Amino acid sequence: MVTIDSKTLRPPARLRPFYQQVAQLSLLFLGGLLMLAVATALMMEMAYGRL
Repeated sequence: MVTIDSKTLRPPARLRPFYQQVAQLSLLFLGGLLMLAVATALMMEMAYGRL
C-alpha cells in the first residue's frame, strides 16, 4: 500500500500567490508565441527559400 505525505506535494495553483500564477501564464503565452514565430519562419523558409 502506498501512502502519500501531503507535506511533500506541491500546493495547488489556487493556493499559490496571484503574481506567480500571472508569471506562469505569461511565460506560457510567450512560449506559445515563440513557437508560432519559429514554425512560421520555418514554413516560409521551406516555401520560398528565404525569410
